[in-house]
Amino acid sequence: MDAINQIVKQPDAWRAHVSWCLDAGIGTAACKPFWTWAMVAAVAIGLLILWTLLARLLRPFRIWIEELRLRARDRKIADPETMARYKVDDSKLHSGPAQENVEQRIRDALLEKKVTDQQHRHRQRTGDKKP
Repeated sequence: MDAINQIVKQPDAWRAHVSWCLDAGIGTAACKPFWTWAMVAAVAIGLLILWTLLARLLRPFRIWIEELRLRARDRKIADPETMARYKVDDSKLHSGPAQENVEQRIRDALLEKKVTDQQHRHRQRTGDKKP
């Protein structure tokens, strides 16, 4: 029963000690642990508030940075004009009834496209108007 009474009296003792330390001031030797922990708690609360404010203030900046990253990623992907230049003519891929050797037909179609593009660039450089 004595232990329960001590536990019940403990919050009252802490309340009395805190009120005495508040009246005595910061310089009292008996109150140094109280003021130390009070300052630690105040700094922690202040840092938490500062963190929250900075997170809210910097949110538009984070969104802007994310948009820059997305634009940089999109620049790595070829534009539609370039993609159209290297598009394979898929009508040539399925022209035969047999589905074997599809891989070879794809390679042949890509090689033919490459040769056609090289001839086209050569004609543009030399000024030849033939298609």
